Amino acid sequence: MIENKPAKVLFKTIMPVLLLITLVISFDLFFPPIALSDLSYNNVMYKILTDFFDVIILIPFFVFCLSKHLFRFTTHRRCLVFLLLFLSLVFLLLILYNFSLVNVYAAFYYLIVIAFFEEITFRGYMFTVLNQHFSFNKSVVISGIVFGFSHGLYSFLLFGTSIFSVLNFIGGGIIGSYIFSFIYVKTKSLVFPIYFHALLDFCGFVLF
Repeated sequence: MIENKPAKVLFKTIMPVLLLITLVISFDLFFPPIALSDLSYNNVMYKILTDFFDVIILIPFFVFCLSKHLFRFTTHRRCLVFLLLFLSLVFLLLILYNFSLVNVYAAFYYLIVIAFFEEITFRGYMFTVLNQHFSFNKSVVISGIVFGFSHGLYSFLLFGTSIFSVLNFIGGGIIGSYIFSFIYVKTKSLVFPIYFHALLDFCGFVLF
């Protein structure tokens, strides 16, 4: 069923996400994050503390989504269990491929901080709410634009990338949104998109 007031739905859905993004960016501007490539035993505690904040501010958002029954983490599909075990093995092999403090932390970082945070926000909450009022494709595009824009804005404000690169992030955000939303809908669980998202990011970091 299509909502009679789409603008109101968009506003109520997007604003909490923008607030969440603003909090994360504001914190990281005051406490600049350490790039994974610069991680060492001397600064690993600072890295853990700053990343931990991103998880902390997500907790109220996570509890709210659970209270509204917006997403599920469990599934009874047996094949999914084997896929998750396979992805876990891939994670382990990639870490062992070049075992180091950086790679071990990167596995945690991409799975817990990045993938968990982003999939809860953009698929578990935003896509789910939009898909209750709009078609699958519209929900993917709208959530993908915000998904990509948040990455582009973060990169622009913290790392000084070109403002025009935000457009590239938006394009990538829509593609990523389609992939992860499709997996989410088909598996009826956030577990697999979280794992898949983390694995893609981790592979890109370790292999490239």
